[in-house]
Amino acid sequence: MVWAFLFSGALNLLYFAPSLFMMQVYDRVLPTRGLTTLLALAGVALGAVLAIGVLDWARNRVLVFSARLVDVEFAPLVARARLRREQDDTDLHAPRALDGVLQALTSPFLPALLDLPWTPLFLAATFLVHPMIFALVATGIVLAFLASVAQGLFRLSSPVQTALVVQEQEWAGSGAIRALGMREAMVARYERAKSLSRQTWDYAGWQPAALSSVSRGIRIGLQMAVLAVGALLAIDKQISPGALIAASIMSSRALSPVEQVAAGFMSLAKGWTGLRVLRKLRRVDQDRPPRTQVPAPTGVLEFDHASVSAFKGGPVLLSDVCLRLNPGEIVGLIGASGSGKSSLARIAVGAAEPSEGRVRMDGADLRRWNDTWLGRHIGYLPQEIALFSGTIAQNISRFEEVEPREQSAWVVEAAKTAGAHEMIQRLPDGYDTVLGPMGRGLSSGQSQRIALARALYRRPSLLVLDEPNAHLDTAGEQALINALRSARERGASAMVIAHRAGVMSLVDRVYLVTGRQVQEVRKEDVLLRQTARVQTLRND
Repeated sequence: MVWAFLFSGALNLLYFAPSLFMMQVYDRVLPTRGLTTLLALAGVALGAVLAIGVLDWARNRVLVFSARLVDVEFAPLVARARLRREQDDTDLHAPRALDGVLQALTSPFLPALLDLPWTPLFLAATFLVHPMIFALVATGIVLAFLASVAQGLFRLSSPVQTALVVQEQEWAGSGAIRALGMREAMVARYERAKSLSRQTWDYAGWQPAALSSVSRGIRIGLQMAVLAVGALLAIDKQISPGALIAASIMSSRALSPVEQVAAGFMSLAKGWTGLRVLRKLRRVDQDRPPRTQVPAPTGVLEFDHASVSAFKGGPVLLSDVCLRLNPGEIVGLIGASGSGKSSLARIAVGAAEPSEGRVRMDGADLRRWNDTWLGRHIGYLPQEIALFSGTIAQNISRFEEVEPREQSAWVVEAAKTAGAHEMIQRLPDGYDTVLGPMGRGLSSGQSQRIALARALYRRPSLLVLDEPNAHLDTAGEQALINALRSARERGASAMVIAHRAGVMSLVDRVYLVTGRQVQEVRKEDVLLRQTARVQTLRND
């Protein structure tokens, strides 16, 4: 930015060339018919114009490079902020803050802002022409500045249609709206929200437009007034005709940055606000001490009086949970919908933090572990299957960047353990089949098998599976049971949320999640209830 400011200074000095050229042509060339003088002046003016082009190009390159440096420095911080366990306002606003800074650095209004500090030079030049012209130009700039600032403030305070954007995102790809006959009701709901927004936009729209017209009128009127006053002064022999033309050019140049900055006031303000957010994000990131990498965990997971909330600051779902998993042990969780089973699974793998108490892995608080290192030794299958755009092999390998041959061996082993290898082989491109956004392109059962294979990738020490058989057929459930047996044999611990007898028959202990408590129940009683429920459904 310092270099851009220096380039702007050189550019504004060179912008005097057109005024001086016109003054010399009118005052020296025309009265004397001096062609040699005209050629010399034209050569100097051409050199100034070429220098202006080169410096303007260099300034734009510097600004684009500045935007690139900002993107390189802050893009990883923004990505990490969006993936934190507990996000604050800074983390949530980080992507928009980065976009605002990049747009401000590459907008055409930033060069005008860099030109603005040099406006006094042109004012001083008009004073050298005549104090009356100086007073006229200064008054016009003050009026235009006030109108432009008011215009920018109105634009900055204009409403952001957040609710409308959220509604439009909810509609994207939603076939349920059409299938359930909700289209007209949703359109009416959208129109009501749009109507309220439209009333505010009417007021916030015509005010900046009116002020913009005032600013433009001041600029045009100022140029005409300068010509009129200059003509009177020229008639009175107080200035020359060339000085009249030069004063008109310089007054226009003095006013131009003011008007352009006002037009981009909102973009520049967003960029400045975004820069403050990114600086805060960087300070927060720098304050986090690096984690010491410890040996791979053995799978000892312990809930030490942990409490679980629905969200940060929200109601407590579970309180004072004390539970321990040992290597080679499988624990089952059962309970009604909304009782907190999935939230308990999330804090078990570090996807969320307990509102109170601790969750420990091998005796150490999960928050003290390096996320990347610990994640390699945890297999997590969430209730909402989360696959990503990319190949099936990339999804199973968690997009890990390692030697391809080693990665392929682990991928195929995980797929075979999850019973997904044959299913993947039947796809058009096998493991190289490309999935769309959010893993589109597979059925629910296929997606769950791929997610299970991802959880089993590289033989993790801890498995946390949330309803892993919700979309599986009989063969898929048998593959899941075999995978759990294999994990137990190699000494991994597992926490499984399930209700079917096939999976629950494999667990060592069963815990019932209910009434903000987690209590151990007899496995035999749970299996008897599940068997009775299945028999009742068959009889019906």
